[in-house]
Amino acid sequence: MSFSPFVMFDGDCEAAFVFYQSVFGGNVRLLRYSDAPLLEQASAALSPKIMFAQLDLGGQELLGCDTSENMYQPQQGMLVSWQGDTEEDVERIFEALSEAGMVRKALDYTFWTPKYGLVEDKFGVIWMISCRSHATL
Repeated sequence: MSFSPFVMFDGDCEAAFVFYQSVFGGNVRLLRYSDAPLLEQASAALSPKIMFAQLDLGGQELLGCDTSENMYQPQQGMLVSWQGDTEEDVERIFEALSEAGMVRKALDYTFWTPKYGLVEDKFGVIWMISCRSHATL
C-alpha cells in the first residue's frame, strides 16, 4: 500500500513536473488529454494539456494533472511533505523550490528535526521540507 500526493495545476503541469525533475531527479511520465481514445478526448482547449503526470522517484511518486476548464482551485488545506536524509539535502531542495517562489517559513531547527521550513514554489504548490536525521519522535 502507498500514498501519493496528487497536485492539480491550471495549465502549467508539464512545466511544473519538468521543474520537479530538475529538483528531485527521477523520471517523468506525461499523458496529454489528446492521448485519450477518440471517444474520450477532452475539448480542444484541453487537448495539449496534461491529463496525468508522474514523477517516479524509485518507490515514491508525485502525481498531477492540469484541471479541466474553470475547475482550478488554488491549493488549500494540504501541502506536500518531503524529508531529506541530510541537512545539506534539505537546504539544496528548499533553495531550489524557493526559486521564483515564496518562503513561508525559513529553514530552522525544531525539536523534532534540525531543519524544517515551508515554501510555496513558483507553481503555487506548498512544500513542507524537513530532515530525517536527529529526529526525536
